[in-house]
Amino acid sequence: MINVTKTYLGDIEQFKRYVEGIYARGWLTNHGPLAEELTERLKDYLGGQAYHSDQQRNAAAHLAG
Repeated sequence: MINVTKTYLGDIEQFKRYVEGIYARGWLTNHGPLAEELTERLKDYLGGQAYHSDQQRNAAAHLAG
C-alpha cells in the first residue's frame, strides 16, 4: 500500500483533558461549553461575522433526509 497522506491525530494529552472535562461536566449534547468555545473561535477566525452553530437543526435535517 502507498500512503498518500499522513494521519494527524493531535496531542493525546490535550484530547484526554477535553474528554475528562466532558465527563466531569456530564454535558454530552448541544450548547455546552465546548460548542460555545467553537462558536467564539469561529467568529474570531471569520473576522467577527455572525456565526451560529445549530447542531440540532443539522441533526434534524439528517434524520428527515
